[in-house]
Amino acid sequence: MPQIRAGKHFLERWHELRCQRALDFHADVQPAACDAVALIFRRNVVAADEWAENVDNNAFTNAAAKAVLQDATEAAKLLGIAPNPDWALVAANIPVLKFPDGVTKEHAGYHGEGIKQADVTLLAYPLKEVTDPQLIRKDLEYYETRVPNEGTPAMTQAIFALLYARLGDGEKAFHFFKDAYLPNLNPPLRVIAETKGGTNPYFATGAGAIGRRSVGTTVVGGMLVSTILNLVFIPVLYVLVKSALEFLGRKKKPTGPAEFPAKL
Repeated sequence: MPQIRAGKHFLERWHELRCQRALDFHADVQPAACDAVALIFRRNVVAADEWAENVDNNAFTNAAAKAVLQDATEAAKLLGIAPNPDWALVAANIPVLKFPDGVTKEHAGYHGEGIKQADVTLLAYPLKEVTDPQLIRKDLEYYETRVPNEGTPAMTQAIFALLYARLGDGEKAFHFFKDAYLPNLNPPLRVIAETKGGTNPYFATGAGAIGRRSVGTTVVGGMLVSTILNLVFIPVLYVLVKSALEFLGRKKKPTGPAEFPAKL
């Protein structure tokens, strides 16, 4: 029971903060004026793929907006609140564009150019906007060839791996699993960079940060101590020990003539 009450309290807060604010964002949309949705969700947005600025009908933006409105409706039902019918109406009128062959179009002006990250694949998971396995595979096969091999985040390959695994394609899932981190490793400690070939390692934050901090503290601390000993204490100790040995074990100088071996 405590878990149920806590879950309901979380849902109430989620409904208040996430859903209501999303609704406030399009408060001017009237049930009979769904064309106004275009002015709010479709026009002049910066795509989740930051290489696409000021675009219309960005797939991820639109699908995320639909997901918020649909989740708001479900949350209201679970809380015993009558959902606003405008939520479903607006969600139904937010478009997700497609190419003629069924591939999801990243945005209205997209024509197959290179992209920073395959945000379209997020429509399959976690947004669940695209659920047909054939369409999911089409999106994967289309966008996996449009992500450059350098300067792109590992997120894309990770989602590729996850979706191929869900489709039962273990070979491609394993390929993209490795591709999501191996090109991002930086020497000498093989820490992960944000992008392929990048040099900005994420070492002390994120998942597994506590373990990395422990290892990093040990390694860096050991290197600092070793450096200080090598540069400062060891030369001083060498001079002191050498002087002490010379003082204690100094031999007497010979007083007689030096002896030389007889000439042959």
